Amino acid sequence: MESIHKSASLVGNKTRLNRYIPNTKDLNRVYMAVGRNAKKKMSITQSDFDTLIKEEKVFSDLINPLILSPPPINWTREIKATNSKNIYLLDFYRGSFELSRYTYNKRYRQSIILLRYDNGGRHTNPDGVSFDGPHVHIFREGYNDKFAFPVSELNINETNSIDEVVTKLLLFCNVIKIPSVEIPMF
Repeated sequence: MESIHKSASLVGNKTRLNRYIPNTKDLNRVYMAVGRNAKKKMSITQSDFDTLIKEEKVFSDLINPLILSPPPINWTREIKATNSKNIYLLDFYRGSFELSRYTYNKRYRQSIILLRYDNGGRHTNPDGVSFDGPHVHIFREGYNDKFAFPVSELNINETNSIDEVVTKLLLFCNVIKIPSVEIPMF
């Protein structure tokens, strides 16, 4: 398994506190480019996934907090492996149409989604199993992130607060150093 490029190239804007916040145009461009290249060049095995998810990781920036509000908000934060050159990206999106809905996305090599949490919506797996409400997509060889599972698979309750969810997701991904989390103020 190869490690990814030493520096992740991100697009978007930085706030006055130097936090990365991508704009919608850049996000669409990044995801479209990722989609074209992912099937041709980048694939991992289930064994690779198991190794990657267990690898100890830390946020590159432990000083700036993870800001979860106010909607609409989008950001990407870099997470580095402690014992390899692997770099991961954590994406957060919280839309403005459903203020209670949010998504976390944990990526490797900028295109391989290892884990994605959705706190709402309907999902149908490739095998036809459907369910509503919070769910987590976990990489499966041959399907990438197309299969979703109940949030209880990650020890998350549907009633957990947004900051509890992000903490449990990061613990599942073996992120051992996490910045503080700013909780939404409504």
